[in-house]
Amino acid sequence: MPEPLPDFAGITRAIPASGLTPAAFRAADDAALVAALEGISTLRHELERLQALAAAEVARRSRVPFGQQGLARRDGHASATQMLQKITRATRRDTAALVAVGEMVVEAEAAA
Repeated sequence: MPEPLPDFAGITRAIPASGLTPAAFRAADDAALVAALEGISTLRHELERLQALAAAEVARRSRVPFGQQGLARRDGHASATQMLQKITRATRRDTAALVAVGEMVVEAEAAA
């Protein structure tokens, strides 16, 4: 049985709920500030990787072999690109790049 996906919505809600404000960053010493920025940057890169993987899977499940049963069409979209644009609020170009990166990651992990 596949691993269930984490509750990303819950994780997202936890960040603003932490109550961090500009004052917290101002009050941090240099080491804590740098550590926070490094951690945030690592988190951002990992989230971007996961977003690319999810986008590639949405595109895969929306392809022509799935026809009217494809994910995007079942969700009321004419194409995976339109669905991804709506969800990510990104341009057509950016969603295409996101899918391409996700597909490259999938291929690289499969080859490893």
